Amino acid sequence: MKHCFRFRLTAFCLATLALLAALGAFNPAPSAAAMKVGVNLDGVGDSSQSWVFVDVFKMSRQWMSKRADGTGNYNTALAVPQDSNGWATTAPFYAGGAQQIPHTIMPGWLSGTYTVRVTGAGTLRVKGAGSTWTTRTFTGGTNTFTFENSTAGSSVYLEITQTANNGNHLRDFRVWLPGYANSSATFHPTFKNSLTHFNTFRFMDWGHTNANPQVNWADRTRTTHATQARPAGLALEYMIQLANEMDKNLWINVPHAATDSYVFNMASTLRDQVEAGRKIYLEYSNEVWNSDPRFTQYTWVANNISGPNQATKYATRAAAIMNIFYNVFGQNTSRGTPQQRLVRVAAWGRSQNSGFGTILAAQASKFDAIAFNAYFGTTFSPSTVPSPLPSDDQLISNTYSNWPTRQSEYTQVKNYATQYSKRLLTYEGGQHYNGWQGAENNDALTARLQAFNRSWQMRNFYRNTHLNYMNTLGVELHNSFSHCGAWTKWGSWGMMEYQNQVLGTGAGQAGKAWAVKDWIQNNP
Repeated sequence: MKHCFRFRLTAFCLATLALLAALGAFNPAPSAAAMKVGVNLDGVGDSSQSWVFVDVFKMSRQWMSKRADGTGNYNTALAVPQDSNGWATTAPFYAGGAQQIPHTIMPGWLSGTYTVRVTGAGTLRVKGAGSTWTTRTFTGGTNTFTFENSTAGSSVYLEITQTANNGNHLRDFRVWLPGYANSSATFHPTFKNSLTHFNTFRFMDWGHTNANPQVNWADRTRTTHATQARPAGLALEYMIQLANEMDKNLWINVPHAATDSYVFNMASTLRDQVEAGRKIYLEYSNEVWNSDPRFTQYTWVANNISGPNQATKYATRAAAIMNIFYNVFGQNTSRGTPQQRLVRVAAWGRSQNSGFGTILAAQASKFDAIAFNAYFGTTFSPSTVPSPLPSDDQLISNTYSNWPTRQSEYTQVKNYATQYSKRLLTYEGGQHYNGWQGAENNDALTARLQAFNRSWQMRNFYRNTHLNYMNTLGVELHNSFSHCGAWTKWGSWGMMEYQNQVLGTGAGQAGKAWAVKDWIQNNP
């Protein structure tokens, strides 16, 4: 996924490569049967830029604690007493040698009047950034009130200063965005409108697939949980609801440590709730080939599944999961057969593509498709950061210079698909420019790479080269990474930087998102 190169091109080479790019020398013509394009949806939380829910409490941070007298740390990091759905049951509560109160943060994307609905007895206060606290005390029942947030793109803060653990604690909060008071809608229309041109939603980050703690079905997030921003990820039912409402296909990732019983229940839920006509792409975990310590699924598979190597271990567990799904879907075919509804995916890294051969040699009959990560770009370590920093022209010229290497990797993956008669997909793809091993802390480098991500050169590479080549290669479905997210020192992953960013080619507009949408519209 990460590749470095040095900037030693002559001025002639730079000019030549730029001319070739402009003339389309690296841009193969689209095939007659255009590939479909899906998108990886970004995880939810209080800092999310995607306006997923009209009720922003669903994206609130899990309860934090702070001293009731207002002294000390903003988060004393003590366990808050909660009911089975994650609602705080007691305030104040004694812990850490002091009285503590529960509090949380949620997105404040829009300025204006927010509406709160809450059930139970107690006292709470809430405010938007730059506004004063609004305090309310309730003796029971369900009550509604409003507060102001004067600063768009900020945060909303909520504290429970008093509630009793007598079964009638404050609970079932709803915090609706301006214009959506008491709305029956689940998803924000602006969020949905930004997704209409995509064919498939990959829910890897919605499901918090990396380092997912789930083992048993009881560990899952439910729609009744206080927040969806949990380590277990969003409720599966919300993934299904979004796909059904928008008539889109789903790409589902099964948690790495899920028991067979969990898999059975997950399969049953998808079988019974996903509408007929929707494809369900099924993948075991995410990047089990990736030994990054943050990807605990790698270590779990290595330690818990038998086999001579990681690819064989992955194949063994993935095949067992595919079997369970096929059996469950075969028990009720009123919405279609397993063959009609499921696409069983073996996913592996393109630069470790021999793993595909290992997986398919062991379990070819259990998979319908193989999927790889179609990234291009550079990851800089401190020793490879050029001085002076490269211009946009230098960055794009080196991208074209290294493109044949990427093409070779992609082609090697395709060869496995051809050999085993499998459909060819990507699970992620797009630019991959960032610093690491300390270079991520180089603010000048981060700013330079972010500016490049906003450049016309990047926009054109997406539209004219990257997507065209995936199509010509025979990729059936390409999943761009990712939909909408703030850019940080760790990368400029979001095609949109914020939800209401205009898609276009002008300054401050979402050029990558525009390029992908333009390609889709011109390759129906």
